[in-house]
Amino acid sequence: MEKIEQGTAALSPTEQTVRERLGHEIKQHILAKLDLEAALEALTPKQKACFLLYADGYTYREIAHALSLSLPTVQQHIGSAKARLQKFFLAGA
Repeated sequence: MEKIEQGTAALSPTEQTVRERLGHEIKQHILAKLDLEAALEALTPKQKACFLLYADGYTYREIAHALSLSLPTVQQHIGSAKARLQKFFLAGA
């Protein structure tokens, strides 16, 4: 137990594989988060606000009310945000 706490215990091949996979998954998650943050920066402030509320599950009507915008304006901002995000991620593929 002391070797494990000190980090000097040898890992079995299975444990090493799991550790490597977990490390890779964490790295991929961090890179994906950085990509998403960069993509969101490509949006206008209104597009970003509408899209983030939409992504959190709010309806278009709720977003319109919360941001004091008309329903068609919210629909336009979210549509534009989706198009910009799709373009951003397809360009990186």
